[in-house]
Amino acid sequence: MRTLTFLAIVAPLLGIAAAAAQTPSATGELALRDECSFTPPGMNECLAAKVEASMVELRDARRFAIQRLDAGEEDGRYRRLAIWRLRAADASFERYRKAHCDFAASMGGGAIGHALNARRLACVADLNHRQAELLQRLVADRPPR
Repeated sequence: MRTLTFLAIVAPLLGIAAAAAQTPSATGELALRDECSFTPPGMNECLAAKVEASMVELRDARRFAIQRLDAGEEDGRYRRLAIWRLRAADASFERYRKAHCDFAASMGGGAIGHALNARRLACVADLNHRQAELLQRLVADRPPR
């Protein structure tokens, strides 16, 4: 009886711990800013590096998506259409990211320039990371090339 009671209490906690372990350490704009918050000039350098890494991640996710779409079993015209739509979605994402991150920066109000830039950089890095994850999930079930 004690064993069953123990399992009934511990099992849900193990599920919570497993879910927490799968969550990346720095996700979201605030978490990125917190991670880079040692000094203001250093903060922007750190965030710029995170933007660069997220750009590489996004570029790799786009390549992965195109490879998976190109290797599909569908007729060639459907593969080309899907790739064309991916490129159109990429262009829309670029415009959205610029507008959204300009808005995020403006939420700093009258803060000095590097603080507003930190908001913008964190926003760009976060959105790039999210878009890369989304692209990978969308094509994950496609056959590999």
